[in-house]
Amino acid sequence: MMQAKPKLGYIGLGLMGKPMTLRLLAAGYQVSVWNRSRDKLAPVTEKGAKPAMKNRGQSPISRYLPKSGSDPDFSARRAQ
Repeated sequence: MMQAKPKLGYIGLGLMGKPMTLRLLAAGYQVSVWNRSRDKLAPVTEKGAKPAMKNRGQSPISRYLPKSGSDPDFSARRAQ
């Protein structure tokens, strides 16, 4: 009996997140995705990824948190 593949969640669709998500989709996984910039969702949702407002029971694959400097406002909020 074949075991069902888990539902996955991927946070961050940058240089690593987008290709990893596309490979997971091609391998038959159900993937929910989240990214701070909503415009980066389109290339992966067109291939079957589901946009997520927050984690709802998926196993997280990766987490991207920007370093200070890439988004100073986000980094300042994160430090609080």
